[in-house]
Amino acid sequence: MDLIKLECLLKTFKKLPKEIEEPTFLELCRYPNRRFEEICSRLLCFYLNPYEQHGMKDLFIKALIKIIGPEIELCYSKDSLMIFEEENAEGKRIDIVIEGENFVIGVENKIDAPLYNDLAIYSKALSDRNKSCCCKIVLSLREIRDKSHLQKMKETGFKNATYKHLFIEIKNSLGIYAAKSNSRYLTYALDFIKTIENMEHNNFTGNEMTDFFFTNTLTLNELTLQYANYQKKLLNIKLEQARILVKLLKEETGDLGWRTYEDEGCSSVLYIQNNFGIESWFIHNKENPLFEFVVKITTWDKTALKNYGHEASKEWGTLVRDSERSWKHYFKLPSIYHYDKDSIIQLLKECFYKVIAICRLYENQHPITLIPAAANPNSTLESL
Repeated sequence: MDLIKLECLLKTFKKLPKEIEEPTFLELCRYPNRRFEEICSRLLCFYLNPYEQHGMKDLFIKALIKIIGPEIELCYSKDSLMIFEEENAEGKRIDIVIEGENFVIGVENKIDAPLYNDLAIYSKALSDRNKSCCCKIVLSLREIRDKSHLQKMKETGFKNATYKHLFIEIKNSLGIYAAKSNSRYLTYALDFIKTIENMEHNNFTGNEMTDFFFTNTLTLNELTLQYANYQKKLLNIKLEQARILVKLLKEETGDLGWRTYEDEGCSSVLYIQNNFGIESWFIHNKENPLFEFVVKITTWDKTALKNYGHEASKEWGTLVRDSERSWKHYFKLPSIYHYDKDSIIQLLKECFYKVIAICRLYENQHPITLIPAAANPNSTLESL
């Protein structure tokens, strides 16, 4: 593997913009597909009306016209403009109809469903309105490529427009309208746009990060494999030494409670009594997989903190709350560096004897009271 090439690759990766995907409000609502299409049509009706409370005026309707026929000039007023949702056409329903003084626009909204609609009936209903300008649109998530659907659209005068191109036009002009818009409805509009973009995977294609991964797939696969091998080797070294420490500690303390624990690539040496005890592990650096040995006195739940925390704090110092696990508290002792095995064993033994002493002190102060068999009518010889 060419290390110079890999270093250049990693430098390129560091420069790429990192985006954290967050669900949109509409995605959180989790509408079924058919229901979601209806929701989108209602949102479009609202934003296509220049006189609604969104305050973005004719931003959406102008963007729609630009992608189907930029030469079209619309004439309308607040009184003459009408926008219908699911307009009836011989028992069939066109998703959106926009009608003004000189025009009528019919929009069949297609998110995921196939184009099974009788476009001929829709086309006749729109043409019967006798407007000088009659626009017939199938607004779809992705470009329609099915030959039968394309033929049906050609025969009935419908044109295909995609959400992608509609949103490009909206975004290109948004800056002009945003300042005077209603901020709440602007946020909703942007959430709607982002939801549709997520569905059509525009955030996947044409993305710098995606392009980087696609172009460098083979090299990244090799890098991932080599890195996994490196991690495995590192873990094995730490685990081997942790097992040696546990064996020695069992022999020198006479207590079999010592054990190793593996989690997220880390091999720990643990001694725990009633969720109170010692956790310790190795941290590697560039030159040494056993560079630093970390030791913490820890309580793993609130009961252990209540029972042993006071005495532990008197012995080592105040136990602090773990930033990621609120129920866990610990005191970190000074680390031991460069794998000084004797010093590690000595420190862990000292901690062990203090932990045992604190546990015994608590037990002496809180003895368990046994109820005599004769005083307990529910006891039996078997239970004793």
